[in-house]
Amino acid sequence: ASNFISSAKYDLAIKTYERGGELFKDPNRFAFSLGELYRRKADTPKMIEYYLNSLEAEPGQLMTIQTQLARYLADSDFPELQTQLYDRLQKNNNADFIELLAWSFVQRKDFKSALRQYKALDKRLGESGQRIFTLSNDAANARDYDTAIAGFEYIIQEKGPQNPFFFDAKREAMNCRRRKITEGFDYTMDELRTLEAEYETFLTQYDRGRNTAYIIIQLADLEAFYINDLDKAIRLLDELRQSPGLNRNILARVKINLA
Repeated sequence: ASNFISSAKYDLAIKTYERGGELFKDPNRFAFSLGELYRRKADTPKMIEYYLNSLEAEPGQLMTIQTQLARYLADSDFPELQTQLYDRLQKNNNADFIELLAWSFVQRKDFKSALRQYKALDKRLGESGQRIFTLSNDAANARDYDTAIAGFEYIIQEKGPQNPFFFDAKREAMNCRRRKITEGFDYTMDELRTLEAEYETFLTQYDRGRNTAYIIIQLADLEAFYINDLDKAIRLLDELRQSPGLNRNILARVKINLA
């Protein structure tokens, strides 16, 4: 097969690998090599098919397959990848296929569809929510606030306060809500008060201190810059400054805000 490839006789190389699979009684023995050959022939559907065959046969290749697909797929090719993955998932609920499907949606900035897949993967593998936290941050950076909030809320509701991402997820969810309201500069005081009430409810439930420090700082910013209640903003920061166990970064942030 290598000799045929060096002579650009790709069809003969393909037949050689296929024959090799028959001899080994393993049709996926050379799946990755076949995917590479179909890539050289610019046959994208076949390239995808054999890359996925290779992934099914050797799960440890997920990162390699992602790298190849990221390098060689055009934007218009991703629907073909997603169609093939959906077809395979109907027959084989392979976790690598779910992750690759979610990854394909992220490449197209379709964070909502990616979140759906990552939720399924998180539940199936019993994960901590780290994938969803990262995806939600990506969605927030792309100003897809609804998807970002949905991802952060999933962590809050499904994982609970003992989860390492719980308080960060709440902080980022509230930050996304504020950005969604204020970035267009077309907001009402009622909307700000509703957001304020959500901050207050959470802080009442989970106390005010080290774990909720950044959430308190966000609320103080809301009071100072949007609701124009400077006295309340100062009071929140003063109370936070007196909380035990605050790290230097938080104390520095409080001092800067008070200044």
